[in-house]
Amino acid sequence: METRLRTQGFLAIAGVDEVGRGALAGPITAAAVVLPRSTYIAGLDDSKRLSPKMRELVADEVSRVAVTSAVSHVPAHVIDAIGVVPAVRIAIEIAISRLNPSPDHAITDGLPVGLSIPETAVVGGDATVASVAAASVLAKVARDDLMRRFAQRFPDWMLETNKGYGTPQHLECITRNGICPIHRKSYAPCADMPTLF
Repeated sequence: METRLRTQGFLAIAGVDEVGRGALAGPITAAAVVLPRSTYIAGLDDSKRLSPKMRELVADEVSRVAVTSAVSHVPAHVIDAIGVVPAVRIAIEIAISRLNPSPDHAITDGLPVGLSIPETAVVGGDATVASVAAASVLAKVARDDLMRRFAQRFPDWMLETNKGYGTPQHLECITRNGICPIHRKSYAPCADMPTLF
């Protein structure tokens, strides 16, 4: 994919991906990565296919070898205000804007996002395009780290293990404790729950 785009004249091609779209708490996190040509990163794959330890190792290697990479977070209150799809686009745009040098094309995972630079959408891109897989790993590692830090502030929701997703454990915590400031109030079942804050 990247080779084909280079033959069309694009020089700096960023793979982008986001995580956290379906979570009940915490941000949407996006990453953008430009890799050198013909880069091989051992273990690189869709972040969902990797163990937490392997994700950490791969993320370190991606950060080491990338021409440029960046991560961004869009918090829950913004997701509530504008909706998840616009929040995903903003998260990706912010990550892209932090790249240096700036990319002239982006490869996205799944459907087109509507970015300010040319983009190519690839279904399953996080498992088939190296730079998109790299972005998926960086985004997942960064968001998981942030959720562990949130867990220290909001220990009653066990965010260190559920990472804000609607697991049975997390739903039980919401039923017992209500919601905290990083919950998405526009998502069920958070919409009608009291908050402790």
